[in-house]
Amino acid sequence: MRLDEALSQVKVLKRQVVLVQRFRCYRWNMVALTGAVGILGAVNQQRFVGDARHHVMEYVSYWIVLAAIALTVVGSEILAKYVFVSSAYERRQTRTAILQFAPCLTVGAAMTLGIVTACPEHAELLPAMWAMCFSLGLFASCTQLPRAMFAVAAFYLVAGVVLLRVATDTSSFTPWAMGITFGGGQWLTAVVLWTDRS
Repeated sequence: MRLDEALSQVKVLKRQVVLVQRFRCYRWNMVALTGAVGILGAVNQQRFVGDARHHVMEYVSYWIVLAAIALTVVGSEILAKYVFVSSAYERRQTRTAILQFAPCLTVGAAMTLGIVTACPEHAELLPAMWAMCFSLGLFASCTQLPRAMFAVAAFYLVAGVVLLRVATDTSSFTPWAMGITFGGGQWLTAVVLWTDRS
């Protein structure tokens, strides 16, 4: 066997190993549903919150409830698959994926609590921080997700930087700051998962 052929076969084997190791509990349609939660949240923010600049706690509570709904949608599917369908290997993969992603949620919750209780006058920074935390979670999980998920993580990071940049003029409180960032970001994630569903 020639060296070229051997290297080619090694590349094929490596690709197959990566496919086997990929975490497949995130389904595109459930992730798209969480994107719809983000978009509908943006559409209805004015009705439920009013002027977010003057109702910071209502704004934060509103988006926490929507995040909890989205997490429940994805989490319930992962839990059901973990309990009823998964093999021991898939369960181990699920635990690894959760351990990779959970720190970003924990840090995001801690930052939210810290800002809301200690310095609510800086709450306009929260959408940027949430986007950046979510970005970190995706970057941490990239080894188990489709390669294009790196672009989604970068999208959340760039969105966070943009939101940080506009935070001083309270543009981060506009409904579409969260709607585009999280609704659009989750739809982008769903597209990546849909194209990789084989």
